[in-house]
Amino acid sequence: MSPLLIAIGTWYGVRDGGIGECLEIVETLIESGAELSRTHTVDIAGEISEVTALDYTRKLAALFPDKPFCKVVEVLKKYDFPVK
Repeated sequence: MSPLLIAIGTWYGVRDGGIGECLEIVETLIESGAELSRTHTVDIAGEISEVTALDYTRKLAALFPDKPFCKVVEVLKKYDFPVK
C-alpha cells in the first residue's frame, strides 16, 4: 500500500486534525509525485482488490458513509485525476 492510500484510509479516528489534516497530507503527497493512476492491491472489508487512489476512496466512502471521503475525491479531481 502506498503512503497516499494510507493517508486517505487512516485519517479518521487516528488524528485530532481530522479531514483537514488528511487533505493537506494527500495534497503534499500528490505534489511530491504520488502516482495517482497506479494500482495497489488492498484488502477492504475482506475483499482483495486492485485499486487506484480514487477507487480506494470510493470504496471507503461506501463503507463509511458518515465520513467526508467526498472531500478527498475533490482533491484527487483537483489534480486532474481521470475520473471513471
